[in-house]
Amino acid sequence: MTSSAEAENGVSREEDKRTTGRGILVVLGGVLIHMTIGTNSSYTFGQLGPYVTSYIRERSQPEDLTSQDLTLLYSVAHAVQALMMFWAGYMEWHFGVQITTLTGALILTAGMLFSFLTIQISFNLVVLTSGVIYGVGLGIAYIPAWLCVIRWFPSKKGFVIGLVVAGFALGSFVFGLIEKFFINPSNLQPDKPDPENPSQKYYSQPDILDRVPYAYLLMAGLFAICQIGGALLISNPPGYQRPDLHGTPKRDSEPDERTPLLQEKENSIEEKSIEGSESHSEIICDDEEDPKMSGKTLSPKEMLLTRPFWTLWLVYALVTQTQVMVSSLYRFYGEEFIDDSNYMLALTICSSIFNAQGRIIWGKLADVLSFKTVIIAMCSINAIFVLTLPLAPAGGKVFFFIWLCIVFFTFTGVFSVIPSVTVRVFGVKYSGMNYGLVFTATAISSILGAYFDDDIVDALGWGGMFVYCGFCSFLAMIVAFTFNQTTPTGKAI
Repeated sequence: MTSSAEAENGVSREEDKRTTGRGILVVLGGVLIHMTIGTNSSYTFGQLGPYVTSYIRERSQPEDLTSQDLTLLYSVAHAVQALMMFWAGYMEWHFGVQITTLTGALILTAGMLFSFLTIQISFNLVVLTSGVIYGVGLGIAYIPAWLCVIRWFPSKKGFVIGLVVAGFALGSFVFGLIEKFFINPSNLQPDKPDPENPSQKYYSQPDILDRVPYAYLLMAGLFAICQIGGALLISNPPGYQRPDLHGTPKRDSEPDERTPLLQEKENSIEEKSIEGSESHSEIICDDEEDPKMSGKTLSPKEMLLTRPFWTLWLVYALVTQTQVMVSSLYRFYGEEFIDDSNYMLALTICSSIFNAQGRIIWGKLADVLSFKTVIIAMCSINAIFVLTLPLAPAGGKVFFFIWLCIVFFTFTGVFSVIPSVTVRVFGVKYSGMNYGLVFTATAISSILGAYFDDDIVDALGWGGMFVYCGFCSFLAMIVAFTFNQTTPTGKAI
């Protein structure tokens, strides 16, 4: 009898090891996907932007394009991404993670391929291919990768989401370097001053300009390899059953993999809505391995009527306002008092590493601590370092390097913390679509960044811009104080 039980336990442990190993491969697949979709982002702006701008000025239209104007390209891509992510959640439910991911990846890669042609014609067409088309693919491919990993590791949502979205930051670092060394292997410096702003220089060397369009072809090829490999690795765990979005929740009479003890506990829970909602949502402990679940399941329509949704939405909008402006403009600010391209390259590398680490570490903290505690700590640190960035000219290279890395480490934590808390508060069933709606907050930040960042700098100066960004982080911290969601046992989520 004892030997039989020990044998069963041994088999169970072996199955757990195999499951964990397969889950790790799924995380790796998600990282590969996110590495490709994060490449054409504001994080690579500092490396690729000057070459794209220089090419358009010399060989395309308009001839007076500036590097600051190029922020429109990335802002459009991220705004379109935000608008597509709700539909990505629906597609993932309807078609599965692999088909949805490959669809988004195909559209995204097509945008890069078309940019090989459009960059030779005009900047407006580049915005269409590398902004709108790329953004559609980005929005579709973003969600499925982390949705399937939280199904493999339900009690570690923040951590595994952080690992996957860290690929977004690492992609901007890895592929940004590949782009840089492909286009400018000799590390030549820009040599042609802007007639309207002589301190701003652009590249005019034919060898560099010749390679710029082909960088898009190179990236498209590398993307395809990583995306196919990533899509082959990602999958839902064994026994996963797709929820019926239009039907009724599972009850005891239906096939259910949950334990009888949990089912009995569910039946004893009184149905009530999340604070701020008048509707009666399903209360289902649909993720019994995660002790931080609220035990409630809200549809997107129900979620929109709750105060927690608008709290998360506003925090996201405020923090990403700082993220968009700082990540797009830090290089221009640094070049005001630092004339060292190797230094800027090292800064881009290290800030990308801190960007990735922040997503993982803050996500892990969200698994242990409450959302309110994590966001308040993250935003307060970010506000302090952003508000003191105007001291960088006096502090010099070391000061600017350290401060910027810490700023990147803090504000990117929202990309793992907020998706994990969205799932925990509103339930697993509609998690892809629900997070897509929360993510629309970043569209506001992208649009404001595209049209007003230069105006803010011109009107307020660099110091005023950083005060504005610091104020956004501080306000996000205040909003987070109002978040008071708990588990059925009363523990803060």
